[in-house]
Amino acid sequence: MDFTTGLIAAVLKIAVAVGYIMLTVPMLVWLERKLIADFQARVGPQRVGPFGLLQSFADGIKPQAGEVIQDPAAGTA
Repeated sequence: MDFTTGLIAAVLKIAVAVGYIMLTVPMLVWLERKLIADFQARVGPQRVGPFGLLQSFADGIKPQAGEVIQDPAAGTA
C-alpha cells in the first residue's frame, strides 16, 4: 500500500507541475506581446479571440495549415 500511495503522489505532483507550466507559458507569451506592443505604441495582438488570448494557439496552428509546396522535378534523377 505504501508503494501505491507514493506512486500516486508522484504522478499527482508531476501532473500539477505540467499543468502549471501549460497554463503559465501562454500567459507569459501574451503578456510579452502586450508589453512589446505598448513599448512600440501599437495596439498589439487583438485579432484572435478576446484580448488576443487565442493568438498563441493561432500561431501554433498556422504552420500546420500552410500549403505544401513541392517541385515536381525534385524527385527525379
